[in-house]
Amino acid sequence: MRDLKNSIAACRTLAVAALLSPVLLACSTPPAASSRVPSLPHRPQLSDAQAARYSYAEVLKVTGAVGALKNDPWDPLADAFMAGKATVTADYVVDKNSAADGVKRFNSIQAAVNKAVLDATAGARSQRIYISIAPGTYSELVYVPALGAPITLYGTDADATKTRIAVNIDAGMPGDEYAAKFGPQFKDVDASIQAMAKVQLDRGKSGIGTSGSAMVWIKNDGFQAKNITFHNTYNANRGACKEALNALGQCPTGNHQAVAFLIDAADKVYVENGRFQSYQDTLYFKSSGVGKTNRSFYNNSYVEGDVDFIFGRATGYFRKTEIKSLGVRSASVFATAPSTNIGTPYGIVFDDCNFTSDGKGVAATGDTYLARQWFEGQRCSPYGNDRDKCSIDASNSAAVTATVIRKENIETVGKTIVMNSRLGAHINKRGWADWEGDPAKTSFRKATYSSDVFFDNLQAAGKNPAALGYSKPQPVEYFLAEYNNSGPGASPN
Repeated sequence: MRDLKNSIAACRTLAVAALLSPVLLACSTPPAASSRVPSLPHRPQLSDAQAARYSYAEVLKVTGAVGALKNDPWDPLADAFMAGKATVTADYVVDKNSAADGVKRFNSIQAAVNKAVLDATAGARSQRIYISIAPGTYSELVYVPALGAPITLYGTDADATKTRIAVNIDAGMPGDEYAAKFGPQFKDVDASIQAMAKVQLDRGKSGIGTSGSAMVWIKNDGFQAKNITFHNTYNANRGACKEALNALGQCPTGNHQAVAFLIDAADKVYVENGRFQSYQDTLYFKSSGVGKTNRSFYNNSYVEGDVDFIFGRATGYFRKTEIKSLGVRSASVFATAPSTNIGTPYGIVFDDCNFTSDGKGVAATGDTYLARQWFEGQRCSPYGNDRDKCSIDASNSAAVTATVIRKENIETVGKTIVMNSRLGAHINKRGWADWEGDPAKTSFRKATYSSDVFFDNLQAAGKNPAALGYSKPQPVEYFLAEYNNSGPGASPN
């Protein structure tokens, strides 16, 4: 293991990401003691020096895998069209109310995407493809496959509420129902799009799962969306409701994940003036593998939901965006559920955002949280009262069971940073939540605020960090932290 000084230098240059220990890294320069902001133990506050690390330019220039991070500067705000400083000529036009020719004009978004994929593949096109969408509600799934050319979907009306993709689809939907409802739209599409649909079509009687519930599914590097609402309209369970309906006519329990927008291993995805609406798991960003960095950026946008409604292990940056918690349906609300790998420098970052709520249910009682960290892929936890039942497989080769967790799952610490934002009164004074609040549950996990807490929690659970290859990094790296926030839900420091 290289010494600490060389490891921090490597982090600063971003050439290598995890030399400090097999997984723990600390890329921030330790601030002077006088520059530290006093913090409550459960509401860590970054110093000015630490917060500078989370500017969008810094976060978005990092790519690669843990141990091999590199500089790849990306400035989405420099795109003149997305910034409203330039116009473009659409390559394909979608208008549900106009005649389609199947060449340049289409009545459905997926048909236009399909033609763009076919044309780009045939012509080996690499230049960006622009698809304009006229106002209206498009009740269809939209799958955008990996492609040599990046695709931009944009609503022609600057009011994003005028151009909507809206579908009722949830994780509990059987594959047979999916086939009957959506199969026809994928019948005559490119093989790359058919392969995406086939995952759900093959489910049969089984539910299509969280990823399968995605209304819009993006695998296209460099994808852009502008002036569009993405609304998964599912809001109630599939069985007979045995309880009194809530004020919205929903069952209060038994609801499923319903993803509005899934970014699947795509890098440099940019949404401008987008609206994402659902309840559980609204916006999902997956990386291309454990410890891999894929980036997405959201500007002047809006995201709403109740349970883990912004989640995943990739890097997502939110700027000047409203994050709205819906309090009626759930006993607790969690804005984010990050599953960032411990060696990935950045998870979910909010800068200059408004955290609001509908003021109903738990949102009116202050029982909503900024984040809870998700052990992606886990079925048990080394923490809590039942921790002795959960062994750690350091080789990452054993099957994940109710008694075995892989080391790589422990390392999905989850990172969320909230800066320069306004936090409403709906935010709980603790800010961050434990995963499964009852320590008696096998999946219990304390909120892990920093690399120090990660190390200490393992020790407290009777696990030997050194035997697992961990050492405490200095300076500490924060996984859950805030900077310069205001409003009634901000830290009461």
